[in-house]
Amino acid sequence: MRKVLLPVDGSDSAFQAALYLIDFARRHGPVEIHVVNVQPKPVEWQTHGMEKQAINDHLAFDAHLVMKAVLHVLTEGEIPYQTHVKLGDPAYLEAGNVVPADLRLIDSAELEINKAALTGESVGVQKLTTALPAETAALGDRLNIAFKGT
Repeated sequence: MRKVLLPVDGSDSAFQAALYLIDFARRHGPVEIHVVNVQPKPVEWQTHGMEKQAINDHLAFDAHLVMKAVLHVLTEGEIPYQTHVKLGDPAYLEAGNVVPADLRLIDSAELEINKAALTGESVGVQKLTTALPAETAALGDRLNIAFKGT
């Protein structure tokens, strides 16, 4: 199987590359697609006077919007893909998404995750965003953590 890295930077070229990969996969068979956000960080003069948290929040939201468009095209084209995040990157989940990495939940609205792939449970588990004392639960039972692949 061919492996392809699809860098997403917010340009029309990234979107066009996703469309090309859909066509390529349909004509030549399965392709293993790895999608990664490669938007450059702003230079200092663009963020002068802004608080670091405000900058990070803006970058995270912008990355989410840029990735969402490309991932939507791949999903609609029924092309499987993997997304890659690095430590500290925020991740946004929507209904039907697969969790891209082990995540500490900091905000959600009635989030329920199906952990069948991890524990065999067939019923979704309601998740929380509050901090839990480390000794309260085994790792798999911590309600403020979402695990990759669930």
